[in-house]
Amino acid sequence: EILALRISAEQKRKSKQENLRIQWEEERMKREHLKSISEKEYQRHLKNRRCREEEEAQRRLNIAREGFLRSQEYLRQLLKEKDDRTRRLIKTIHKQKEILIKEHRMSEDRKHSTVDQAVQDLMARDTQYREELRRQVEQKLNV
Repeated sequence: EILALRISAEQKRKSKQENLRIQWEEERMKREHLKSISEKEYQRHLKNRRCREEEEAQRRLNIAREGFLRSQEYLRQLLKEKDDRTRRLIKTIHKQKEILIKEHRMSEDRKHSTVDQAVQDLMARDTQYREELRRQVEQKLNV
């Protein structure tokens, strides 16, 4: 009877141990399953967050790109306006230079004409003086 009690106690202990091992195994599997679900949920959350961040970064990049393109276009426009102003200024300077050259030529021509006129007047007076002198000399010689 003691042996039967010992065997019975041993079987109860083994049965209890087996039940505890099964319970522990079930709890472990439940924890692993919850951990797996939690991990999948975290990965999904992380993926969603990364997608949102990527979309935001893409949006900011597009805004920056548009701003850059606008500034490039504005810079092109400013350079074109500068070139136009430079061309107009060069034309104006060229025209003023031509006007100054024409005025200088006209002034030189007037001076030349004045000098030619003065020389002709002097030559005419000299000729008149010589004619008068020749007549006076002839008159004196004839007298």
